[in-house]
Amino acid sequence: MTPFSEVYTGICGVLLYSAALLLAVCQLAALVFSVQIVRSRKHILFAAIHVLTGTALLILLLYSNWEQVLLSEGGISALHSISVRMFAVPWGCYLLAELVFGVILMQQVRDLRRYRKTHLSPDDIKEALDWLPAAVCIADENGTVLLSNLAMNDLAQCITGKPLSDLRRLWETVAAQGEQQDAGYIVPAKDERYYLFTKAPLTLPQGDSQQNFVRCIASDMTEKYRLRQELSGKNKHLTAVQARMKAVAARERSLIAAREIMHARMSVHNQMGGVLLSAKYYLDHPENMDETRLLHMLEYNNAFFQAEPEQAPDAVSEAMQAAGRIGVTVSIAGAIPEHAAFRALLAQAIEQCAANTVRHAGGDRLNVRITEQETQFCAFFTNNGMPPASPVKATGGLAMLAANVRQAGGELTIGSEPVFRLKFTAPKS
Repeated sequence: MTPFSEVYTGICGVLLYSAALLLAVCQLAALVFSVQIVRSRKHILFAAIHVLTGTALLILLLYSNWEQVLLSEGGISALHSISVRMFAVPWGCYLLAELVFGVILMQQVRDLRRYRKTHLSPDDIKEALDWLPAAVCIADENGTVLLSNLAMNDLAQCITGKPLSDLRRLWETVAAQGEQQDAGYIVPAKDERYYLFTKAPLTLPQGDSQQNFVRCIASDMTEKYRLRQELSGKNKHLTAVQARMKAVAARERSLIAAREIMHARMSVHNQMGGVLLSAKYYLDHPENMDETRLLHMLEYNNAFFQAEPEQAPDAVSEAMQAAGRIGVTVSIAGAIPEHAAFRALLAQAIEQCAANTVRHAGGDRLNVRITEQETQFCAFFTNNGMPPASPVKATGGLAMLAANVRQAGGELTIGSEPVFRLKFTAPKS
């Protein structure tokens, strides 16, 4: 076969040099991909040997050609022994070697593609995390962020105003701005959306030991948060309606009792009227009237009216009973004076404060403290319900109570911090 020295300046020589250069570049690229993707010592060692042999062939060919150029220009007197041997080898051997290198390179490329299709690379994991709708972040035990997706980076920038680099700083900001919910915090973000941040430890095996990490996830809870707020508002409304229904039921029972009393009084009035008419008719026409029957009627009515009258119900006692019917226990500390105006105001205040305790505060106990000063009486009201969310204004029944207190010459004040307080005074005169 023709030696390489006769073809190196022709087309065959140019093709051999170009193929050797292309093979060296491709072999180096295969080595880089093996290091980045496969990360197997066996594959990396094989790829490194392949690169070295291909590069050695290219260097020897270039060195021989360089010496041949120097010899032709008179730079040297004779070729080096390596160059002489390189030129003496048939050019077909170089072609065969390059073909073998090419086949090996194609096999490496096929193995790399197969490995890429069947294995996940760090870039694949990062790309998958970036496409997740939930925000994910993984940091070490010191809070240094090791991995985070685009959603978490955007949330951290929105909440803290700084790029995400420290998970501890982000969690402190979330805990300060958010509303605690189960094991995490709900935080408002941009576009009026709400996210639930949760944090949990993450342990991964590493050789014979384990390495600890911290995982933080933020999920979009906008719809659930709005539904919960709407449900909470409806629950408050239902509680108020329930309290109002209890108050109406208690008032209805009082109205029924008053109506029965009114019917009894009307019956007595009608019966007394009938007796009086019968007596008048007897006086006008004694011959037409049975005297014995008339005497029995008068005797029955006299016995009814001679019975001891029931004491008039006390307004304060009725107010306490009405509070009990709606589930409120009234505890009074101090002596209740016999002052009529003060007792009337006290009864009205007990009714209003008991109803508001159930309706607005969700409590079941009303505490009343009564004191007597030199010129006036004082009543102080508190309850065991929740404190008001905003300052309490005297509206509805409280406004009517305040007007009655002022008309009696007293003063009414309402407080809301730290708990609901009502105080009114009434002069002794």
